[in-house]
Amino acid sequence: MPSATLFRAPRSLLSVSAFLFALGCGSDPTLAGTVHDCFGAPVAGATVTLEGVTEHVSTDAQGAFSLPAAFTGKRQIQAGKEGYILSREAAFINEGAETIDPVKLLLFPDPGKPGFHLVNLTAYSELPEEAIDTVGTELHAYTGVKDHGQVSVSAAEKLRFIFSTTRSRAQIARLGLELHKLEFVENTTVAGVLGEETVKVNRFVATERQEFDLKELPSEDDWLIGTRNKLEPSIYAFHTEGLMTSKHVDVADKTPPELRVAYTFEVK
Repeated sequence: MPSATLFRAPRSLLSVSAFLFALGCGSDPTLAGTVHDCFGAPVAGATVTLEGVTEHVSTDAQGAFSLPAAFTGKRQIQAGKEGYILSREAAFINEGAETIDPVKLLLFPDPGKPGFHLVNLTAYSELPEEAIDTVGTELHAYTGVKDHGQVSVSAAEKLRFIFSTTRSRAQIARLGLELHKLEFVENTTVAGVLGEETVKVNRFVATERQEFDLKELPSEDDWLIGTRNKLEPSIYAFHTEGLMTSKHVDVADKTPPELRVAYTFEVK
């Protein structure tokens, strides 16, 4: 399980989906829309509020809602329900506009545990925590993990993860969260102090770095991670401190134990 010093379970989660703005002839304008979760199901009973409007409403069985919106410019719209991450988005209404393009807002359920959670089609998959260690010589070492757990996902254009932690944005930036493609290295020959040596690596080690976007969610304990590109079939891992790309034999020993871990998954 992830260390409590690095992660903490999220508090509450709230959200809202797509909305339309309509101006009725001779009546107050309204902001209407629906609330869905990240798996595509409508959410009934979610509370929806609009900045500057004291009235709040609940979504119906289809996740639909309607709020008065007698304003122009930018306002924040928010929705939530017990057991979901709070979600907040900006609504823009131009003066004299008759309609506004739909805005899709997603509701992410509380995964119930700290760490990294892959968003699948109908549920989350918690990424296993794998210990990182190093083998090799003083001149060349391999840092990696011995296993990659059982979490797998079919190749898709983009993958999403909920990342729960008490770390601030600045702390996460200093830790240097990275995602790498891994490959298994069995036995190899590396340079040693007295010449070449054969080393039994038997670990998954980092190769190509994968780009992703990290968005802080309103709960302040939860982040949304989205990969920028389609991931090829392989093993992948999230890690910090540049551990899995280091070639120094003592790098793992110099890293705090709670950071000496990777969170792995497989793309098939």
